[in-house]
Amino acid sequence: MEYIAAKPRPSVHSTEENKAVTMDQSIFTADSGEYAKTYLVENPAPAFSGKVFPEGMLEGCAVFQV
Repeated sequence: MEYIAAKPRPSVHSTEENKAVTMDQSIFTADSGEYAKTYLVENPAPAFSGKVFPEGMLEGCAVFQV
């Protein structure tokens, strides 16, 4: 098995009616396949998940089996 550790940092520029966007640990291949989330290894802190409001940013770590 091989793993990839990612540190995503997406931002939200605007939403309808100033609503928050919920983000979770998902990562996709170039052909839109989703990598499996893995719980066999511990994610580095902070974990990547949460809600982001317009003009906000979320940063965290996630590990995937590839």
